[in-house]
Amino acid sequence: MIAAPDANTSPVRIHGPGSNLADSALLELTANGELILSGGSGNGYRFAELGAASNPSGWSGVLKVKTPAGTTLGHILLYSNP
Repeated sequence: MIAAPDANTSPVRIHGPGSNLADSALLELTANGELILSGGSGNGYRFAELGAASNPSGWSGVLKVKTPAGTTLGHILLYSNP
């Protein structure tokens, strides 16, 4: 079990010289369960808020993609073969 000392602290944070984020983070799991990965155009990506989606073509959900600061960039469609 990995636990944070309080509800506001990240339980997992990995730093390294290959990061392009300002705090040199390579990977972070936020206190509310969002995953931040370094990469992209110097901003990294934050995978957050799994949501339901219903579509006849097979969409089964969406994963919101944000900047590490929390601004929404877009969504990843999750697909299942009906």
